[in-house]
Amino acid sequence: MNSRTLIILAEQSLNSSLVQQQLASIEDLTVQVCNPDELTKLSWDLVVDLVIVDYQYLEDLTSANALPNFDVLGLSVLLHNVPSEGFNENLMSSRTLKGLLFQNASVEHLTDSVKHILNGGLWLPRGFMEKMLHCYRELGVYKSVRYNLLTSRERQILDLLAQGRSNKEIADQLFLAECTIKTHIYKLYKKLDVHCRKEAITLTKSGFNDVS
Repeated sequence: MNSRTLIILAEQSLNSSLVQQQLASIEDLTVQVCNPDELTKLSWDLVVDLVIVDYQYLEDLTSANALPNFDVLGLSVLLHNVPSEGFNENLMSSRTLKGLLFQNASVEHLTDSVKHILNGGLWLPRGFMEKMLHCYRELGVYKSVRYNLLTSRERQILDLLAQGRSNKEIADQLFLAECTIKTHIYKLYKKLDVHCRKEAITLTKSGFNDVS
């Protein structure tokens, strides 16, 4: 079996290290802890098979407008430590959400869910899955078709646009010339059938990026 890559989206901490150690027991799996900027760079250089995010960290990143757009980047996501009540149901419109673990889930469930998702399955509560499928039918198909037209580089740039980065900031982060970034932006506008930065950002602001 080819080695697969799992990213824990988090700051380096004792908790993220413990999760990393737990998942390192899975055969043929490379586990890394990355912050959002590092994840965006890795999505260009590596095939990322799954991203794990703590629900509270996701909310913090959303409030700071620093959450990567997983739909745009095409990254599968497992969300853990989700409160059993009061969580934001806009999560259901994300087509890349593959798993959800509530706060009372055991450590063993985390390992089992990762294995199941990496084997092509979903790890979602039944009621949540039914609602998510309904939302996906209503909202997801239009965006999915257009996102699939984008190259990996265009997805990276669109994700950074949605985070409010300027052309120069994007060029600096991706080590490209600013004129190259402008060319990529023009092409992705055409593929998404939008005419300006505001329209492109509005299109991407759904699913995880609507959590508040």
